[in-house]
Amino acid sequence: DFIGIITEETAKSVPAFLRALRLIAGTIANMPLVAYRGATPSPDQPGLLRQPEPGVARWNTLENTVEDLVLYGRAYWQVTYVNAQGFPEKVRWWDRTEVGDDLPDAPGSVMIGGKTHPKSDPTRPGALVGDVICFYGYNGGVLSWGAKALSTASELELAVQRYATSPLPSVTLKNTGADLPTEQVNALLDAWESSRTNRSTAYLNSVIEMETVGWDAAQLQLVEARNQAAVQIARLFGIDASWLNANTPGGGTTLTYTNRTDLRKDLYDFTLLDFCQIIGQRLSMRDVTPTLTSNLVAFDYSEFMRTNLQARTDIIATLLPLGVVSVDEAREFLQFSPDRVDT
Repeated sequence: DFIGIITEETAKSVPAFLRALRLIAGTIANMPLVAYRGATPSPDQPGLLRQPEPGVARWNTLENTVEDLVLYGRAYWQVTYVNAQGFPEKVRWWDRTEVGDDLPDAPGSVMIGGKTHPKSDPTRPGALVGDVICFYGYNGGVLSWGAKALSTASELELAVQRYATSPLPSVTLKNTGADLPTEQVNALLDAWESSRTNRSTAYLNSVIEMETVGWDAAQLQLVEARNQAAVQIARLFGIDASWLNANTPGGGTTLTYTNRTDLRKDLYDFTLLDFCQIIGQRLSMRDVTPTLTSNLVAFDYSEFMRTNLQARTDIIATLLPLGVVSVDEAREFLQFSPDRVDT
């Protein structure tokens, strides 16, 4: 079984990593999963796509699934209910860390809670209760092939914490006269710290000299180092550094309505699409979706790619006079339809 080189908890303690993970998993979880018949959405959407787990919001199931794919390269749903045609209607998401895969004595099974369960066979129509639908992505996941960059980022966060709790430079009081007993030394240090806390100046007598050791924040370059770590994490995930509020060498990115739309398209094309395809194509296989009528499952990303209001208005101003779209379609496109209900 796979053991990550860096733990999930350690990686998530890095703000840039957590932001990137939430960006990918949360964005995909907000996209509707849609069953299509050919190029047209099916009139009867399967319950599996509306709410995969009983009593669990669809968003949570998909977010957990994408997180597992990102972190570990694998995710698992166990079938808990099938419809009259024998296709899955309800499942249970299992945390990747609770599932044992690649069993040498049972290659067609996974282990959950000490028991083996058969993997759902994508070559046969339908599935059985207890079968496990396996989603496979990048081998090992980001915790494996991004371990070095994440370890560096984690160490930087610890360095910042150490600096915050014990800021540098530290101060040394040097006694050039006779040695003082421990009680007087402690009293001197207490008085010095109290003075530094209550006022900006402190008194030194003729035998006490102040020296500083270490480096200040600028010399440590913690800000620059953390920014570089965030840039590396952005590269690790294949996203623009501006999504993590990080500046690439040579300057940052100024976001406008125009280039924000381009950034969204790049984010979908080069990052989100990978995980959308992993889930959509797996759910389109014969054991989950009847394929004899050209059915398939895919994420609807149209809302995510929706342009700003001015751009949409310009499109409608061009298409409506040509009769390409109706007034009702224009209202829906502009989100002005009075009976529109967000789901």
